[in-house]
Amino acid sequence: MKSYILVFFLISFVFSDVSITQSKEMFEKFNQSIGVWVSESPTQTIIEKWDRIASAKFEALSFKVVGTDTILIEVIELLLQNDSIFYNPRVLDQNKGEVISFKMCDEENKFRFVNLSHDFPNEIIYNFINENQLVVQLKSSTENSKEINFYFKRLNQ
Repeated sequence: MKSYILVFFLISFVFSDVSITQSKEMFEKFNQSIGVWVSESPTQTIIEKWDRIASAKFEALSFKVVGTDTILIEVIELLLQNDSIFYNPRVLDQNKGEVISFKMCDEENKFRFVNLSHDFPNEIIYNFINENQLVVQLKSSTENSKEINFYFKRLNQ
């Protein structure tokens, strides 16, 4: 009986270590976000400025350009915690300014974050098309499904 328990713990430890390594590798791929990104449409301009703050943390500031004013609308943290990655936006004029946490789910070549208990969005997807183009999708998987896409281009610095 003791040998079964020992084998169980060893297998759990190995899979846990693999999961942590995979999360770290995926987290490192988010380095491509570092810089300033601009999404322009006929109705608005959105700017996201991403930085690496620590080995396990990225941070972005999102701004909306209205006329000649640039208004901070959101602060985003991307955190590596144990074997999981979390996307934590704090939209200043929504949810009483509180953080809503989204957990990253496995997705090939995309960063997909999910929080099914949140109304909209309950999915946020960052899809890096190449080093200078990014599509951010805000999705809802409820019966009144909704999707908003933002097409970003990297600003040359």
